[in-house]
Formats: sequence, structure tokens, C-alpha cells
Amino acid sequence: MPIAAQFRSNLPGIGEADQGWNPLRFLAMCMGAAWSGPPGGARGRRRFDKFAFFAQGDEMLRRAQRRNEPLTVFVLALNDLPELERVFGSGFSKEVVASVRTKLRRIAGTKGLAARTDPTVFTMFLPKVGEEAALAAADAVLGQPACIEIDHEGEEIVLLPEIKVQAVCAETHCIRDVYIAARRELVQAQLEDQRRKKYLERERESHSRHPESQPASPFLAKPYPAYAPMVETMPVPMRTLAVPLGGRSCS
Repeated sequence: MPIAAQFRSNLPGIGEADQGWNPLRFLAMCMGAAWSGPPGGARGRRRFDKFAFFAQGDEMLRRAQRRNEPLTVFVLALNDLPELERVFGSGFSKEVVASVRTKLRRIAGTKGLAARTDPTVFTMFLPKVGEEAALAAADAVLGQPACIEIDHEGEEIVLLPEIKVQAVCAETHCIRDVYIAARRELVQAQLEDQRRKKYLERERESHSRHPESQPASPFLAKPYPAYAPMVETMPVPMRTLAVPLGGRSCS
């Protein structure tokens, strides 16, 4: 029996009928595949390798372009995760990651591929799925708006992830390029949200200040002085003028 076949037969849950067999998939299994698959499967406990993940994504890209089928890249970012981990501890972070993995497995199904590509970023490749269908699947699993609910030590904590969905096109040469473009848009949206929050905080602080501590506006009218000296003037006698009545002129 070939070495590849022997290795494949020893992988729990991996066989000829499991999404087909190909060299890149074998490479991914050897190096530590992504964890998209049935919940609790052996692949979910393997070490993740980003190179193998994107190699499988490129294979999906070529297959989709060859068959003229849609392929969508789904990126989910949990930007608040590091701060929440500092507050609630590393155990909370593990609970969040486990919950996200379970939900993304449901979205990816048996043909999609999902992985945690950065500490706060999760990525899926969804073959034969367009952008609208990917968003509909996410709404069905994550809700609208999308949220991750964690029951941590009797306290319910809700995380609001940022999501970017982008379909590949015929001119796409590398699926990592689509992933990077989606990440860039998420980062830009995060920076804009931070600027908006800082602006609102400054506005609240300016309105909550004591009036004497606020800088004087140059547009405010200057107050009148408490005392203004009187200026002496000479009296002017009043004169009366005769006004003609009835159209008659005065002689």
C-alpha cells in the first residue's frame, strides 16, 4: 500500500469519500489541517498551519474558476477579544474560540474550510456559495446583527464581531489576496469606528465641563462696563416751524 494511502487510512474520519483525495489535502493533513469538519472531530484538535490552509484555498479557487462556480471568502474579526481576555482571563478566551469554531463549522458545512487565521480573526472559504448566500447562512447561525453569546461563570457576555464577505472573481490569482483585501477593509472600518468614539467622548467631555472652565468663544458679545463716565454737552434750543394748512401759503 502506498505511504500516502497508509497515512490516510490512519487518519480518523478521513477517507476517499471525505471531500475527495488530492496531494494538497494530504499535505494539509500532514502539516496540521484547518478545523472545519464535524464538531468534536479529530481535525479540530490538530495544530493549525496557515500555509496549508491557504494552499487548500488556492486549490478551491482553481477548481471554482475551472468550473465557473462561485467561491466566497468569509472573514470574522473579534476586535474586543484581547481586552475581554485581560478582564475575564484566558479561560474566557478559550470559551469564545470554541463557540466561534462551532458556529463556523455549521456555516461551512462539509465542503467549506474554516480556521483561526490570527488571534482575533477567523476565516472561511465557502465553495459554490455566493456573497448573498454566505451572508444568509451567517445570519441563520450568528443572528442579525451577528453576535457571539458566552455564558461565563453565570454571567452572559455578548461579543459583536465584524464580518466581511467577498467573492473571488475570474481575475483572482491567489486567495490570500482576497483575504488580505477583506482584512484591510475590516481594519479601516475599525479605525473609523475608533475615531467616531473618540469624537463622541470629546463632545461629552466638552458639554459636561463647568461653564467657567470652558474657553470663551470669540463670537460672544463683550459685556458692558459697570461704569461709563457721562460726557458734558451744551443744551441746544428747540425751534418750531410753521406748517401750512389747507394748501394756503403763509405770508
